[in-house]
Amino acid sequence: MIEQPESPAPGRAAGACRPSSLFAGVILLLLPGCPARQEAVPPPPPAGLEVMSPAVREQYQSLRADLDRALRESAPAAEPMGKLGLWHHTYQLSEGAEAAYLEARRLAPEEPRWAYYLGMLYAALGRTAEARSELQAALAITPDDVPTLVRLAELELADGEIPRAVEHLEQALASDPECVRAMVALAEAMEARGDDQRAVETLAAARQLQPGSAQVRHSLARAFRRVGEIDQAAALLALAEPEASPNDARMRDPLGSRLRTLDVGLQGNLRRARAGERRGRPQAALQSYRRAKAADPDSIEARLGVARSLASLGRVDRSIEELRAALEDHPENPRLYSALASRLAAEDRREEARELFDAALAINPESRPALRGLGDLQAGSGDTEGALASFQKARSLGLTPELAHRHALALIRLGRHAQALRALEEDSERVGPDRSLELLLARLLAASPTAEVRDGEYALKLAREALDAAPGLDAAEVSVIALAELGDLPAAAAGQRLLVEAVQRAGRDDLLALMEQRARLFESGRPLRDPVPAGEALDAIFVDPAALEALFDRASARRP
Repeated sequence: MIEQPESPAPGRAAGACRPSSLFAGVILLLLPGCPARQEAVPPPPPAGLEVMSPAVREQYQSLRADLDRALRESAPAAEPMGKLGLWHHTYQLSEGAEAAYLEARRLAPEEPRWAYYLGMLYAALGRTAEARSELQAALAITPDDVPTLVRLAELELADGEIPRAVEHLEQALASDPECVRAMVALAEAMEARGDDQRAVETLAAARQLQPGSAQVRHSLARAFRRVGEIDQAAALLALAEPEASPNDARMRDPLGSRLRTLDVGLQGNLRRARAGERRGRPQAALQSYRRAKAADPDSIEARLGVARSLASLGRVDRSIEELRAALEDHPENPRLYSALASRLAAEDRREEARELFDAALAINPESRPALRGLGDLQAGSGDTEGALASFQKARSLGLTPELAHRHALALIRLGRHAQALRALEEDSERVGPDRSLELLLARLLAASPTAEVRDGEYALKLAREALDAAPGLDAAEVSVIALAELGDLPAAAAGQRLLVEAVQRAGRDDLLALMEQRARLFESGRPLRDPVPAGEALDAIFVDPAALEALFDRASARRP
């Protein structure tokens, strides 16, 4: 069951009207702001309830029984209605969550939680204007609630309303001076205002409170770069600290704590497994996926997760066995065909993989995983035209950054650089900021053989922004190529030698010959005219940001 929120917010406002006399009904009709009681309308049972795990069904039945009891007994129904909304929210049943929260808010307009929860639901659905309206309604009841202030400020930042965001963040920090999440958002607002020094001071204070946060560390490094403290930025980026738990946000958020109280059974174990994967803990993820599979042996998500975790742990044969067993139990499921095909393709068993991808598409011709996997297989086999056709079809069914990248890269490999440029620009607007797309665009702008496509200045800007976020070989290489396009071949040659050293340190012998070849190209006074990436997993190869920054400074001094 859901407990009362541990934090003071969103709480119940003082002085809320609660008539208790014999004539309460009359008073409710007469007092301003106190609506007459109306019958509560619970959301209908969710579709698919019968296939959920027993623990999750029991949660729903218990919460619904509490609500039905309150309605039968004419007892206050806002609390059980809101708890039912939380259940729907937890399991991403947005329509039921919205309906229940709206009813709970109507039944208890003096209670800020329901407006707050509605705001967070709308924010997750991309309904930003409605989200802001609900959070403002919650603030009207509890004006100093820190989670509400911070969440509202983050939406305002995203909408470019910097003064309002700053006002709310400063108000939040006045109530809780150690709220790291508010500090990070305030630093972002200060950067937007051009007040880089205050951004540094704010992030330095946040890092003292939460030294394990990679987000704080990288934000502080970027802020140091903006104020010219290159050495301090490089020192921060060179650290390899364990990342803090994403739940350690130093912000007591009642929504998160309430949702976690329902996170049990199949869905709870799936969530914990995915968290283990995000944190690079495949053994913990495997254990949670196995518990999820035990809770519901027919769960495709659980079985795919077990196979994925086994592969991450190097137990490839067991992963393939798991997928084959799942496919025997569910021969109608195209996702399982695609997952097994992808695993076999990674083991260079291409013919088997091709048959499985074809089988998946025979079941569902619009299976994006199968189209994407088939495209990868075709690209690896040299059939770039076939790969482009597969990626185009998958892209038409729903765009993701990965599909946008694959589609544009196929166009680049085919020499259709102007078309690739248009596709990257359009897709970047549709999917939002994405490092891989920005770097592929920068690489195309820096190295295309087509003069009309090249733009060295913009390419260098994109690459250096990516370097600020993470100093990997991918961004460093594009920066060097952009320097060559801008005519500073000595800087490009020196930079390429830094990349050669980084590749040697990383033991990536597969890249060494190509890196050497490009160094000699720049040393001979010629720019690169090949925008195809040098290889895979380049972002995992660390390049000294201080050395690169010194290189950029010297190059900038030479340019008019």
